[in-house]
Amino acid sequence: MPVYNCVPVLQIDWMDVGVSQDGFAANTEVFLQAWSAVRDDGRFANFDWTVKIDPDCVLVPDRIRGRLGNFGVGKFYVANCDRGGQAPPMMYGAVEAISNEAVQAFVSEEDRCKNELGWQVIQDWGEDRWLGECLDHIGVTRIDGYDLLHDQRCLSDADCHNDAAAFHPFKSTDSWAACWQATQEAAVTV
Repeated sequence: MPVYNCVPVLQIDWMDVGVSQDGFAANTEVFLQAWSAVRDDGRFANFDWTVKIDPDCVLVPDRIRGRLGNFGVGKFYVANCDRGGQAPPMMYGAVEAISNEAVQAFVSEEDRCKNELGWQVIQDWGEDRWLGECLDHIGVTRIDGYDLLHDQRCLSDADCHNDAAAFHPFKSTDSWAACWQATQEAAVTV
């Protein structure tokens, strides 16, 4: 296993992805492979929460740690995206926060989701929608945490000066760095 900056890296095989029903990456199979690597590695079991972050998302670790800590212990995942009646609230893929008990349930019942939700769904949905549907299907409790992520797709702008825990999307290095700097400046003034 390669180590970069003292962080062990889990590698998965390259996979092509298509386009989901929502017009985004149909990347569920890629993430199922990633979840298999996480399961096999086992380090997730040492932590209360597992958080997946997209690379174009600015995450403020202290903020997310505090918010997730407020939820306590249980079999939860966080719905971080309210789309104002356009669709039900969901766990939007830029930030996916899943409690230890929920990850344990997912890795033990993933095949149930594949079989009962249907393989076609896996190919047509994005990984965030599929994972949320799977977690619902196996009895994981959805908790609302709309202050976790700010993203215009979730009816909140990505104003990096507010106190959200994460901001998305920032497609260039410069825009990502500017958002990170704004979060640090906001932290000083609060």
